[in-house]
Amino acid sequence: MEYENKNEGVLNYGIDSKEIPSNLKTITTLTIIACAYTYLSSIYSFFTACNKTNDLEKIQDAKAQGGFLGDFMTVIEEMTISACDNKLIILIATLICTTLCLYGALQMRKLKKNGFPIYVVGELLLPIFSSIILFGGKYLFIFLGASLLIPIVFMALYIAQRKHFIN
Repeated sequence: MEYENKNEGVLNYGIDSKEIPSNLKTITTLTIIACAYTYLSSIYSFFTACNKTNDLEKIQDAKAQGGFLGDFMTVIEEMTISACDNKLIILIATLICTTLCLYGALQMRKLKKNGFPIYVVGELLLPIFSSIILFGGKYLFIFLGASLLIPIVFMALYIAQRKHFIN
């Protein structure tokens, strides 16, 4: 009598079975949700970017106080004006980079290795591109540090799942 292993493939995700590991499924689902949010918020920001310039009076009052708050408000003012001036470029860049992230995540959900580099390009390109457009590279390292925290965590999570990718 031959023994039939009913659990065959349970530990060999992506090799013997086409089942997606639950961790990878969770990470890609979160990525898909984040991409949907980014699509919606970037379109909303396109239409409201110049409305924020009306708040410049409040920024001027805070700048008058000087010190760290004044310096920070100067950065906010520059970013607000630049976002209004470059709203179409920012929208296009955001849509392209978000599409790369989404496509990469969907490829990884299909257990394909080639999705990871596509995802990484989308995640890294947008913060670099945005900081150069918004600040001219002036505050590149400060902006990158803040905007790359979550992408780096997700890249690490995807790297931990790479053993499941088949091609």
